[in-house]
Amino acid sequence: MTKSSPPKTVVGLAAAAIYIAIMGVGMWYMYHVKGVTYGSVAMFDIFWPFLVVCTLANFAFVIRFFGWRGAGFSEMRWKELLWFTPFIALLAYKFSVNIGALAATPPDAAQVRQLVFMGAVIFLVGLGEELAFRGLLLRSFFNPRNPLPALFISAVGFSLLHSVNIFGGEPGPSVLYQLFYTFLWGVMFAPLAIRMNNIWPLIIGHWLYDYVQFITVITQKAEAVQFDLWLYPVEIVIGVILSFQLWRDRERG
Repeated sequence: MTKSSPPKTVVGLAAAAIYIAIMGVGMWYMYHVKGVTYGSVAMFDIFWPFLVVCTLANFAFVIRFFGWRGAGFSEMRWKELLWFTPFIALLAYKFSVNIGALAATPPDAAQVRQLVFMGAVIFLVGLGEELAFRGLLLRSFFNPRNPLPALFISAVGFSLLHSVNIFGGEPGPSVLYQLFYTFLWGVMFAPLAIRMNNIWPLIIGHWLYDYVQFITVITQKAEAVQFDLWLYPVEIVIGVILSFQLWRDRERG
């Protein structure tokens, strides 16, 4: 940053707030103007321009204030990727269940095109949310000598992002549940981002998770729906262990 630049904490909060605001406007437009409800496959045909704007806003903050290394794209610590394998293993199981269901009733050409388009749009979700909350927000607050506040702020910010789903027609109780499980997601992903020193694995994992979630909407496989119940304890255990390790090692910062 230059001497005239605002503190990074202010910049990180601004980046997260702008991201949330754009998503909120997109949800409101999608539901109140176009009549499409959050969670439906049709939402991607309407919502993708807002995700493009979110991504461009993230890139502007990275280029102006952080740089790519400072935003979470530093040299990867490959051995730390082992902490990510339980998540990937559970995700692979859910993916296999859905693929089996799709193979039983193969999609036609139009459905294949929709699946490909949906995958491309959801990639923007994974890229944008990880960059905003595990890149910009987390790293703007992170202090190696006192790491826990930054981890908590990142998890809370990521959780609050999903409050805008209520503007997309999502019922209040469902939104509250989303706030809960996305906070747990942040509990695991925030310390992972610091330990791995690179958010690309998180971007890819986030993308695949959301993609499989929407394929589950299509297949309605009960075994796939149960995935989150297995994921919650994994998120808590890994998140707590990694957070404790960062706190224990704080004097090395």
